[in-house]
Amino acid sequence: MKARLKHEQWELGVVVVLAVAACACTAARQPGATSPTAGSDPVPVTEEPGAGLRTRETLARTLSQLGEIMEAKSARRLAEMLATDMEDLPRFEDAVTELFRQSGELRVFLRPASTEVKGNRATMIVDAEMIYSRRDRPGTDQRRRDRIQFDFVLTREGWKIYQITPREFFLP
Repeated sequence: MKARLKHEQWELGVVVVLAVAACACTAARQPGATSPTAGSDPVPVTEEPGAGLRTRETLARTLSQLGEIMEAKSARRLAEMLATDMEDLPRFEDAVTELFRQSGELRVFLRPASTEVKGNRATMIVDAEMIYSRRDRPGTDQRRRDRIQFDFVLTREGWKIYQITPREFFLP
């Protein structure tokens, strides 16, 4: 009799735990959010305390990685940072690859001026500076400065850049 009572209590406990877990999952969803799909499709974001600060830190790290990738002249790694649905993506990739090919040494400084995060989208305004030498004119440094807006989207792979304005900064 005692064994049966313990078994029933155990079953009841399992049912309660599953019910609580189901309620927690339902409560965590944002109204109208869609499930993530492949590629650069945005993923739903739930707000938690401190999430905005962590997102800004993540975006700052992503920006730092972009500078490192530019200095390493890695077109492949740059492509991994860009959303697949970025407007005119192939032309932008070709232009940056040409910049890498034409430049000798390349230094990039990206300083965040402001960051705005709204759900699974973010915008970062950056003071950018690039110092590079051309392979055909060694010893003469070229310098570019501009204020650039990077628009990010959160995907299953993390934050991806889906828009850069103005793009001329990255062109040869």
